[in-house]
Amino acid sequence: MSRQDHDDDLEDKLLRWGRAAREGVTDLPTLQPAGRVGVTRQRMSIQLAGGAALVVLAAAIVIVLPGHLGRRGVPAAPSLGGVNSTAHAGAGERVVTFHGLSITVPSSWALTVGDPCSPKVSTVELPGQSDACGHGATPALTFVEFGDGGENPIPVAGVRSRQDLMLDGVAATRVEGVLDRPVLAYVVPSLQVDVVIRPGTDAVADMLARTLAVNSVDSHGCRSSVNDVRTLTGRAPAQRKGASGALIPPGPAAVTLCRYVGGRLEQGARLTGGQLRDFVAALNAQPAGLSRSTDRVPASACKPPSGLGSVNGATVDDSQAYRLEASYPAGPSVVVAARLGWCGALGASNGSLTAQRTVTLVGLLTGLVGDRVGEPGGVVTAT
Repeated sequence: MSRQDHDDDLEDKLLRWGRAAREGVTDLPTLQPAGRVGVTRQRMSIQLAGGAALVVLAAAIVIVLPGHLGRRGVPAAPSLGGVNSTAHAGAGERVVTFHGLSITVPSSWALTVGDPCSPKVSTVELPGQSDACGHGATPALTFVEFGDGGENPIPVAGVRSRQDLMLDGVAATRVEGVLDRPVLAYVVPSLQVDVVIRPGTDAVADMLARTLAVNSVDSHGCRSSVNDVRTLTGRAPAQRKGASGALIPPGPAAVTLCRYVGGRLEQGARLTGGQLRDFVAALNAQPAGLSRSTDRVPASACKPPSGLGSVNGATVDDSQAYRLEASYPAGPSVVVAARLGWCGALGASNGSLTAQRTVTLVGLLTGLVGDRVGEPGGVVTAT
């Protein structure tokens, strides 16, 4: 079966599942083998008492759930509660893993950071800045929206029923409601993540929910939680022969590129073949040294370099970091960390060699795995 045929088959399953659910059919198609997610399939309806309740529920799912960015301080990179599994994307599938929570969709669906403008296909959305254009009138499309969870993401007011459950042994909460259409939300507090599914057809949300899983490694090889992206240095011993002369020494078989905020995975990619060669060549061509921001952020507002980073201790924006791991047919891998924000040393480093935060470096990283905080400010060479 070709990739396009598989995409069409997966889309068809979603559509047939929605139609079958409306007609009361119990033998429904599945996207993944039975038993992947430990979710009780009992359906819970949320009855809304008038327009006021609708407003409260909208706030519960859209405003309160992504509220974690405002927390004070940045915790150390978390564990995944004993979960030790790797996400796998089959032919024609895309598995998106955010903070360790994975969902499987057809590979033909789009993946965006922030809301898509005038979307033409169903879309998975990650948190980040975007043009204020929204989804528009797109009732036939499905949108899967990830957020940062929060300490109290589901207020009691406006939600008449909710279900506490376990996803792969990790505590989660499921809630159903109505925004512009019926929606289904899951919140996993220990992973600081929520996901809201806006289905294009009735009951497609449940079909997608069956694919939800908690994974310690995403389908690209990115760990869901790290703490080795704290600082950039050029004084450590070389991880591999040649690492003191090139960020990524010659001959890698693949590079896994991962973006983290506060030590939690937000987006990943895996590079091989010609894309890998072009990326490594461009990365290794960056000028040596490190950079510092020219934005007027006082040193007192930045967390010490031993932490994951936070401006004023009130936002995780400056804790965004990129982690690249180059693997080789033999011998040790090489890990490169990169930071593009405001505080401390900016640029990239493999421990023994550094590179400045150039326009090219920014484009290489954000073009492949996105950016949460928008266009970086100006920099000068660090002294």
